[in-house]
Amino acid sequence: TLVLSNNTWMDTWDAAANNGVTIPNNVVIGPGGSQLRATRTMYYNHAEYNTFSGAFTLNDNLTVLNTSTYGGAPNNVATSSTFTFSGPISGPGGISCTNGLPYTAGGATSVNTETLSGANTYLGSTVVNQGLLQLSPIQQGGGAYLIYDNSTLDVPPQTGYNTVPMSSLMVGASTGGTLSFGRYAALSTVNA
Repeated sequence: TLVLSNNTWMDTWDAAANNGVTIPNNVVIGPGGSQLRATRTMYYNHAEYNTFSGAFTLNDNLTVLNTSTYGGAPNNVATSSTFTFSGPISGPGGISCTNGLPYTAGGATSVNTETLSGANTYLGSTVVNQGLLQLSPIQQGGGAYLIYDNSTLDVPPQTGYNTVPMSSLMVGASTGGTLSFGRYAALSTVNA
């Protein structure tokens, strides 16, 4: 188990083979919170790909700083770093994702992305600053959701549940954020 607290941070840096970083360990965020970062520009083919497959326990807030981009050889196409959290996330803390601005190279534009795919029951707030956050099909914590300007929250159908519970929802502070329901086959107004 990896324990991070007191505003410590860990910056991932892809290997020379550029296959991405996978951390299978369980992670506990302790008092004072912590940051996970992807801030380095990669040197061949694509930006950083980070996967955390263990369980996360948020006893305080987790900040994800995700600003890595790459648009060079050999493909010369824009890529932005990703964080995938495939294990469950629980505890009283929340998650704040701060991403870089959309990146354009080779005629393509990409955005930094975080994907939550485990069974998530954390109780704290979920914050998105720039970029894209893709929620899990089991997102049942119920905290506040703050989707700031130029940010997107992608909400999937919930497995075994009708809604994504939340204490409040803010989408855009002045110029607007986006709620995406693109993973739904059809939308129902019954629970709206």
